[in-house]
Amino acid sequence: MLLDTVTVNMTSESLLRLRHFSQHPTIKVGIKTVRVNLSYYSHHLAESLQSFARYHSDLLTEHIEPEVMGNRPNNPGYLALIDKASQVAASWDKIGNGQDPEDDMGFYIQKSFNGYRGLFEDQQMARDDRRFLQVVAPAYAQFPNAKNLEIHDHVNHGPLGYRYFDADVDIGTEAFRKRKLSPSAWEEAKCFESLATPPVFDFILLVS
Repeated sequence: MLLDTVTVNMTSESLLRLRHFSQHPTIKVGIKTVRVNLSYYSHHLAESLQSFARYHSDLLTEHIEPEVMGNRPNNPGYLALIDKASQVAASWDKIGNGQDPEDDMGFYIQKSFNGYRGLFEDQQMARDDRRFLQVVAPAYAQFPNAKNLEIHDHVNHGPLGYRYFDADVDIGTEAFRKRKLSPSAWEEAKCFESLATPPVFDFILLVS
């Protein structure tokens, strides 16, 4: 079965994937829908470890509240899990207030921040040198059966799109760390900064 939908984000990896599909003699014939995802990496979170740690400390604290997690006093290990999460949030809060990382969770958020900043810088290059426009518009034109162009900022694994803390995802695992690397939806982004018009809007003018 041919792939009929392709989603492109503002990252080099995603742009390379789109270009590959647009040049593949078999894949490009099957594409009927191109989804442009405007979820993005925030300058506010990428500018300093303190901002990044404070944000995730606040978010983790919020998501271990009983009304969010659900009151499960009979769940084995529930209280221990909440206690562990509280300790992690406290560690990150210290870093958010300017202290250096001093425990495993502190170095953990440092590693997550480095990864997030790298993704932010990659995104910014794609925007600033208009690479996003220069790749997406020609690629879209190469899909002979493409009829739909969808634009959204839905985040499947970001702060607004997933259960931030889950008893089934142990704190400190790679899966938990990757959740810190998720982009933000534009509605959430308004809390941090005002973005310039993204290049995809120029793309819309080209295909309209």
